[in-house]
Amino acid sequence: MNNKLLLSDKIHFEAKPDPVPYQYRLSYRIALTALILKLTPGRSGCSLLKIHFLTNCLYSKTTMQTLINYLDQNLGTFVSFRMDPTVNNTLDFMIADKIISQQKNGLFKLTPAGKEYAQKIIDSHELLSDEIAILKIILKSVNEKFIQKLIHI
Repeated sequence: MNNKLLLSDKIHFEAKPDPVPYQYRLSYRIALTALILKLTPGRSGCSLLKIHFLTNCLYSKTTMQTLINYLDQNLGTFVSFRMDPTVNNTLDFMIADKIISQQKNGLFKLTPAGKEYAQKIIDSHELLSDEIAILKIILKSVNEKFIQKLIHI
């Protein structure tokens, strides 16, 4: 009697890597951070805390809406503040690729190459359109003073 299974030598299964959700992809995080810096009013740049806060709020449509409700002073809403290590890694990559620079005051600012990169995303009208629309609304209210008040510095 042959104990060998039929076709066992001819069929092989290989595990395929699980896809990485877009929110965790470095390319998405770089694009999002470049947009945050590009669309922030003024010329002074953004603090690390502000970048963390905005990235966290743009994580999903639910968190985006929660922030909008908070800014509209709707009762029963609150905003969480989360420090995400991937934001720091993203900033490291962006500095290495000369997309951003860190000023002496600690704020991050787009380089000329970073400004061009962010403008191409904005001009596409297809890439990150939800995020761009939300940033244009919330960045009027979410400034450095707002972040300091939020975390009680």
